[in-house]
Amino acid sequence: MKRIVIVAAVAVSLAGLGAAAAAQVVTPPQKKVDQIRKIAVVEPESVTLNKSEIWVFISSGLMNPAREGYRLAANVLPADATSKKVVWESSDPGVATVDAEGYVRPVKTGSAVVRATTAANKLSAECRVTVELKARDSGNTVSHLSNRGYLARQGSWIYFADPGRGMRLSKMRIDGSAKTPLCNDQASFINVSGGTVFYVNNSDGRKLYSVDIYGENRTWLNDSNPAYGAHKYGDEILYGSPNPNNLINLYMIKTDGTGRRIVDWPGLGSVSFFHRVGGAVFYSLIRREQGGEPEMNRIMHRALEAGSPAATVFGDVIKGFTVEIVETGGVPLAGRVFYISKAGEIRVVENFADAKQKRDRGLVQAMPPARSLSLFRDWVYYSTAGTLNKVRADGRENQVLVRLPEGSETFIYPMLAGGAQEDTWIFYYVLQTGAAPRLFKVRADGLENTPVL
Repeated sequence: MKRIVIVAAVAVSLAGLGAAAAAQVVTPPQKKVDQIRKIAVVEPESVTLNKSEIWVFISSGLMNPAREGYRLAANVLPADATSKKVVWESSDPGVATVDAEGYVRPVKTGSAVVRATTAANKLSAECRVTVELKARDSGNTVSHLSNRGYLARQGSWIYFADPGRGMRLSKMRIDGSAKTPLCNDQASFINVSGGTVFYVNNSDGRKLYSVDIYGENRTWLNDSNPAYGAHKYGDEILYGSPNPNNLINLYMIKTDGTGRRIVDWPGLGSVSFFHRVGGAVFYSLIRREQGGEPEMNRIMHRALEAGSPAATVFGDVIKGFTVEIVETGGVPLAGRVFYISKAGEIRVVENFADAKQKRDRGLVQAMPPARSLSLFRDWVYYSTAGTLNKVRADGRENQVLVRLPEGSETFIYPMLAGGAQEDTWIFYYVLQTGAAPRLFKVRADGLENTPVL
């Protein structure tokens, strides 16, 4: 809307002055013409924000918790508006604040509305702000990453490889709603922390990438070598990558792609499971039999401190493993490593860091043999060639939850969707030769088995 402001320059008239007064008026050498100047003021007609809803994150630390905000941008139209100034305000500064530049900072968990109002004529636009807890130091659980990391969860959202889009990176709410593509990269080993998703891009030579939770600021992080797995922990990512002799070493890199350093050089002959748990790294070695399939041989762990030696957790062929650690100050004090033996038995190594207390025992001999496993709370969830099952971590109550297509491969992601134990859901992928991948979910009691995608 244009508003016309008239500014008048008035010439003094000599009419009506007395003769003496008029004689004292000096006539300018050039005649002045009365001036009327028109100034056009263009008022804002609309204001919009770059986001209608955002999530900002606060860590759970009690002392000086880390806060991760987001900068909103206001777009005032028309482009030639005389004033594009907006005034920012938060409906609840106790949950989230906003400064004069539109930067939103979290204060505590909850929700608020941030409003931008044009200073010229009070038009406004709003954005819903949800403050959630940032994911723990680890960007995904060890068990989820042991299942190829196709799915990670933070707060009310799941970040996952979407079977409906060729396993490309997407997000959805934990109830399955609001499915949103993030990028066109086929993703595995997904880690999410605050406003950023880290993943291995299988569409681009298995390189490390990151993208924000809105699908923006996609970034390639590592060098041109492939990344075999990824585990974000703190401000670094642990991953495997080939050395010049084409053997796999373990590396750390900062989450912005800088500061690459070697962690261990076991010279793995092929892709292996490896995870960071607190101040320790766990990995398995790969053995290739002549003319046969590669086999994981031994589970190793070592502290991240310089010069710390590697130690063997288990020294025979395995088919997969996951780790549960009790630690203080990043130092493992006790722990359990659950693994699948060559015969397909679910076993556990307890107190692995104490040679005197270390104990290796069987939980259940799965029939058919177990093929994948995942640990959540006090239950081990595992698959065979035809079933999805659970068993208590002490070996009791072995149960079948779901019948699976014969010969399928299954990857398991248990999580708590509510506040009670009965709100435990198991998301699981089913991969079959010659068929598109599928994603399902089932309650921990085996009820409500439902296809998600």
